[in-house]
Amino acid sequence: MKHFFLVCQFLKQPLLASTTVLNPIKFFHNYYIRQKLEKCWKYDSVKLLERCWHLNTRLTKPD
Repeated sequence: MKHFFLVCQFLKQPLLASTTVLNPIKFFHNYYIRQKLEKCWKYDSVKLLERCWHLNTRLTKPD
């Protein structure tokens, strides 16, 4: 189902737009990168910092 969605996205591109990618492999690569960037953009930085702080304090805790 996921691959079908990607193929539909590829086929629904406007042909004469400057952002059109005719190479399907390049399109899928760009799509994958955009998805990863969007996921990172939406990621809560506070949770990330708290997790890093917890790891740091756990690693530096004296025995």
